[in-house]
Amino acid sequence: MRTQLLGPAVAFTTALLGLGTLTSPPAQAAEPIGAITGRVTAASSGLPIDDVAVVAYQQLTQDGVTLWGPVAFAETGPTGDYILYGSPGAYRLQFVECVDPCTDPTYAPEFYNDAATITDAQSLTVSDNQVLPGINAALSAGYLVSGHVTGPDAENVTDGTVTAHTPDGADWEATYTARLGTGGAYSMVVPAGDYRFGFVGKGRKYAAEYHADKATVALADTVAVGADKPGLDAQLDLIQVQNNPNVRPTVNGVPRVGDTLQATSGAWLPQADQGSAYEFTYAWFRSGSAQPIGTGPTLVVPLPAQGETITVQVTASLTGHTSNTATSAPTAPIAAPPSTLANTAPPTITGMLEVGRTVTAGPGTWAKTPSAVSHQWYADARAIPGATNATLAITPDLVGTRLSVTVIAIAPGTLAGYSAATAPTAVARGTLTVATAPTLTGKAKVGRRVKLLLGQTLPASAAIEVQWLVRGKPVTGATKKVLRLTKAVKGAKVRARVTYTAPGYAPLVVRTAALRVR
Repeated sequence: MRTQLLGPAVAFTTALLGLGTLTSPPAQAAEPIGAITGRVTAASSGLPIDDVAVVAYQQLTQDGVTLWGPVAFAETGPTGDYILYGSPGAYRLQFVECVDPCTDPTYAPEFYNDAATITDAQSLTVSDNQVLPGINAALSAGYLVSGHVTGPDAENVTDGTVTAHTPDGADWEATYTARLGTGGAYSMVVPAGDYRFGFVGKGRKYAAEYHADKATVALADTVAVGADKPGLDAQLDLIQVQNNPNVRPTVNGVPRVGDTLQATSGAWLPQADQGSAYEFTYAWFRSGSAQPIGTGPTLVVPLPAQGETITVQVTASLTGHTSNTATSAPTAPIAAPPSTLANTAPPTITGMLEVGRTVTAGPGTWAKTPSAVSHQWYADARAIPGATNATLAITPDLVGTRLSVTVIAIAPGTLAGYSAATAPTAVARGTLTVATAPTLTGKAKVGRRVKLLLGQTLPASAAIEVQWLVRGKPVTGATKKVLRLTKAVKGAKVRARVTYTAPGYAPLVVRTAALRVR
């Protein structure tokens, strides 16, 4: 039997539209009006059914959206007869014996003419001041399907819908729908038959699912209804993140033992909201084992993977969603580790080992022709900063040290090979040379001055000390470039002794030609 004729939802819709149940024509109709009449009986016995709600729907448009909405209502009497009044227009009728919240149904709802959904219902046209008779319905037995819907944390899902799908050839058509109420409970009345139930939650980012935790209606378990079906519950997961199939995780790097592979995470949907971000974890696998061989974004290829392929599995997590995984395409078969390039003759060091000179490292010979060669020079086994060329200019700070050079060579398909050479002796001080000898100028005559022209040395930065000599002996205090000739030096030979010094070089002493003073 029916527990309530019109539920709160119908009453609310009626009030919202400004319409009411028309059980008799108004005394003075200001607007055109017509009527639909008929009888509602039980399909099994043909007996009339009392207190069946008859609901008339029309297409209503609000905010650009057109939907079927209830606009007029009636109910059957003891004889099963009803009369429903409405303005001229097209309608579709529904017959409901037990209105939500329904706890003890006898008959299942249906639309005219023996249709389960409003989409399949037959349209009826009401004309002004005319009655459309014979719109009858024979209701089948109805059974209460009910349950409880929760979320992943056992929280009640209080906003959402439950839909019963019926067979439609090879497909399943959404036919009966109930809303989730307080405490996540729902109920609906359906006739006997086979159904597949879908559950949709709102509010949080719940993932829709079908009965028995199936992802699609095609995979859902079929529920046979021939009696009330309580306890048809569901626990919804959060929406699962999905990998964009066009941007899957990848493995970058050389697939070779000892080399480092780099994983990319791929692209995932939905996009993260502002203030949140995806987190990724990684698991590396070789084709010959089900056990992971690495758990970071990079992997140094281990020896057991040689000859196999490697994949990376990326797990994406986003707050408010269920995590998901995606796997990269496999690498090419892992190659063996390359061998070190063998040196067959050591490098050499040529050139004079003294300051101011340049020495050169010969590359030596190798088992394969090197594609690249680099150098590092050392002084007493300490690396010389910046000394990475084949040649080395010997600077003063290297005096007394033993030079050596390491040559690093690499060839295609090999690891770098190393070989070294050491100089046979320590670095000696350099030798200063005179490019232009010093000379004296001026008349060597008492009372006159003679001047020293210093000349030039290599290196030109050498410091210069001057000492004047008379009769081969130093003149005290005579260290300038000019010497005044006094009577004391008359008849004597005068010359200048020039001493050149530079860091890292041996001193160089040069005497000018002598002048006899007259």
